[in-house]
Amino acid sequence: MFFRYTDSKLFFENIANASLYSAICPPVFLKENLPVEGLKWYYTYLLTLQNEYKELIEFCFDEDFYPEVMEKIKPAERYYLYKIIHNQPLTIQREEYFSYSRSNPNGKILPIHLSQEDFLSRIMDEYGPTEQHKEFQKKYNLSNAEMEVFCRFPISPNTSYKFRNIRKALELEFTKMLEQDICFRKCKRCGKYFIMKGNYSTNYCDRIAEDETRNCQDIMALENYKKKMADNAAIKIYNKYYKRYSARVKAHTILEKDFKKWKYQAMTKRNECIDGKLTEEDFINWMESCFKNRNRKH
Repeated sequence: MFFRYTDSKLFFENIANASLYSAICPPVFLKENLPVEGLKWYYTYLLTLQNEYKELIEFCFDEDFYPEVMEKIKPAERYYLYKIIHNQPLTIQREEYFSYSRSNPNGKILPIHLSQEDFLSRIMDEYGPTEQHKEFQKKYNLSNAEMEVFCRFPISPNTSYKFRNIRKALELEFTKMLEQDICFRKCKRCGKYFIMKGNYSTNYCDRIAEDETRNCQDIMALENYKKKMADNAAIKIYNKYYKRYSARVKAHTILEKDFKKWKYQAMTKRNECIDGKLTEEDFINWMESCFKNRNRKH
């Protein structure tokens, strides 16, 4: 089996390493099926899984999927319905392992029941056994080292699962999302799914698309701001008079220093108009009064 895998790996390494699960659960081909037939089968297998889970995610998580029917139905309930529709068994069996691990002071993963501050405080505190510690230690026949390690270094419970192929790995992750009631949404900009975090509701993901430097949230926030500003009456008034007085500066009918002073005051008035502290009519009247050497057009 190992030599078959070694031979196969030469042909599908780039495909397998493109995905975590396909790298963890690589296929093993018979020599007579390499390279063409084996790779065709493997590609079809991955594509089938991808399409299957695209359909599953839409059916179970997409809020735009038959909203009249599914609006109040939880993802786990949708999955039950999906199983019924496709005549699939409602029970999934898997191997689960429960264990413990001691947290490493230099590790990046903290115990789930401790904050970073509490974790660091616990491992850095000097261990000074009290009489109660000694009594407990003696009663349960613990050594000094065992007692100190137990008090200073937190222990975390771990749950792990055993799977032998990509399908089982995806099935495990999908059902865990159902258990935790994960909320998906399709990004209104790029069209890709993203997970909703906490109570923060947004229509755009934080994914940075190829050939872009900002994520969809930032891009749309800027575009919405520009659109809002473009439609704002105060902005239009400001731009109109800015162009007018800027032209008069070039024509030398307004001094540069006076224009700069006006520009600062005009921006302040513009912001007041945007905030509703100044009416549009008052803003226009103020603009007209700044340089009176021309008559207002009616």
